Amino acid sequence: MGKKLNEKFVEAYAQLDNACGKKFGLSSGGVTEYIDRLDRARFAPERNETLQVLNQYRELRNTLVHDSIQMKRGNVIQKADIRWVLDFAKKLNAQKDPISAYLKKARNLVKRRKNKKRAKKVFGVFFFILILLLIIAGGCVMTTALDPIIEQYGFTEYLDLARGYLPESIQPFEINLF
Repeated sequence: MGKKLNEKFVEAYAQLDNACGKKFGLSSGGVTEYIDRLDRARFAPERNETLQVLNQYRELRNTLVHDSIQMKRGNVIQKADIRWVLDFAKKLNAQKDPISAYLKKARNLVKRRKNKKRAKKVFGVFFFILILLLIIAGGCVMTTALDPIIEQYGFTEYLDLARGYLPESIQPFEINLF
């Protein structure tokens, strides 16, 4: 029975290697590539545990394949080892493995940053128009009230730009609101 478990493990590992290879476009060495990429993905969920187990199983598989004496021994592999390898291959195919989860989080972070940048641009244009309207309508710049807000959000370029649109006939003056 031990010999059959060893053979089943090697078959299960081959399935995992194929799944990893498919993920990265490789014909062989898929698990090694997965380990290398997971090693570089420092913030991937379950990274350390998965790396430890994959390294252990890769070494075990290599021992079984290259050492015929070990392959014939009965106590090397347990059913839980085979189950883990097959379950991980399923996770990989369903994109629920650590690297897929890491990449999904990274894409979401990039998307959020782009949306934040876009919102800042929209707010900046709105702020520019507001300042321009205030300058044109009232002929004044409310420096005491607006300067902290302008500096905090980094919109000083919009204030300078708005001042550049001020007609020469209107002389701005300062109003202290607070």
